[in-house]
Amino acid sequence: PLSLRTEPWSRIQQEIDVSFAYYDADIADIRRAKGVAETTKQALIDARIGQGRFRKELLDHWKGLCAVTGCDQPQVLRASHIKPWNVSSNSERLNSRNGLLLVANLDALFDRGLISFRTNGEMLISKTISRSSRNLLGLPAGLRRLPTSEEDVFLDYHRNHVFIN
Repeated sequence: PLSLRTEPWSRIQQEIDVSFAYYDADIADIRRAKGVAETTKQALIDARIGQGRFRKELLDHWKGLCAVTGCDQPQVLRASHIKPWNVSSNSERLNSRNGLLLVANLDALFDRGLISFRTNGEMLISKTISRSSRNLLGLPAGLRRLPTSEEDVFLDYHRNHVFIN
């Protein structure tokens, strides 16, 4: 509803819009890549836009539910890379353990380093997020289960290189 489109909501929506511009550039780079098989290029493109095997594996792994909220509405669930796409190897980009299934608002916050997760699943929240925005977004809220050891390797990268404390 329009009544809920507050300033924090607008900032998050802008972040989501900016994210799509990055996707377009990444996809163009994949298409131009030399020495990469066409099937690998397609798998990378599908993973980048949240379709294909990467998304399906995340949906299976999280039983079709957001890793944090438990939301089961597939239209708002994003296959979010933990270690950012632009610094991941091709195998890391396709590895579903380098991913979390998140609702769109949490995906935007996670992608921009405004939230992350500890080894015990507890949510870390950037000091840059105001108290009122935290309340509006229902933060903090931890992962519904502990990360696997492989997921935690990627989360460690996220905590140390992406998260803004």
